Amino acid sequence: MSRAIAIPMRRSSVAWVVITALAAAMLAIPVAQRADAAAPTCMGQRATIVGTARSDTLKGTSRADVIVGLGGKDRINGRGGNDIICGSGGSDIIKGGGGADRVKGGAGADTIEGNDGNDRLAGSGGNDTIRGLRGDDRIDGGAGTDACSQGAGSGTVVNCESSAPAPAPGPGPAPTPDPTPKPDPKPDPKPDRADLAVTVKAPTKPVSGPVKFTVVVKNNGPDDAKYTLNLALTTRRATCTAPWVGNVAGAELAKGKSRSEQFTATCTKAGGGAKASLTATVAAKGTDPVSTNNSSTGQARIM
Repeated sequence: MSRAIAIPMRRSSVAWVVITALAAAMLAIPVAQRADAAAPTCMGQRATIVGTARSDTLKGTSRADVIVGLGGKDRINGRGGNDIICGSGGSDIIKGGGGADRVKGGAGADTIEGNDGNDRLAGSGGNDTIRGLRGDDRIDGGAGTDACSQGAGSGTVVNCESSAPAPAPGPGPAPTPDPTPKPDPKPDPKPDRADLAVTVKAPTKPVSGPVKFTVVVKNNGPDDAKYTLNLALTTRRATCTAPWVGNVAGAELAKGKSRSEQFTATCTKAGGGAKASLTATVAAKGTDPVSTNNSSTGQARIM
């Protein structure tokens, strides 16, 4: 019959056994569990939406999100809010959505679109395609051979080797379409047709000093019309000064209406039979069907 032999142990030996057992238990904890304490970040901000190592479809909210794709070929749409989005190692499709977003691609050949808002869009190591679409965006292609386009807004584009083609349909809500283009303006209407007649009235009696001429323009229709006047002053054995000689701006004259204007010349007699004559010519902005009454002359005798 065998007998158990008791082996005495010191307290220090017991403590060493306990510590060794605890260390072994800690090493048995899976690495993924210990990594939970370090949440992914994007541009220094703690992520609120995180993908996996696979190819994920990630959508933001109407608020400001921080989205990290991690591995795989991810499809990410920030939707509303001023989002911060980081791609991953795969060739991702990233749409900022509404708001002023900050987007950075990963190592793959990413497709990045800002959409609305003044966005900051950056590629990384791959051959990326980056489109600002709307807003005053800041685009940086980064390393690789990148194709970029600013879109409807104005901003800056650096480190891009070519222009990006028009956006192709992708996941998530489509970019807000541009307003329906306005139709071509209507062709100019037919020019106004107005028979404009001008009459110059001069003093009937000899005058000395200022000579007052009256110019009357009448619109015989059929349309309203705008007109201009050309005034020419000639003299015979007299010296006259008149600042208004030349083209004079007219006015808009309704059909059937007349407009009267007075022009004064300062004249001095230089010999017997002195005269001053004013010739007024009216020109319509449109079509004048009658040209025989577009000019008139009035003559005044100078004392």
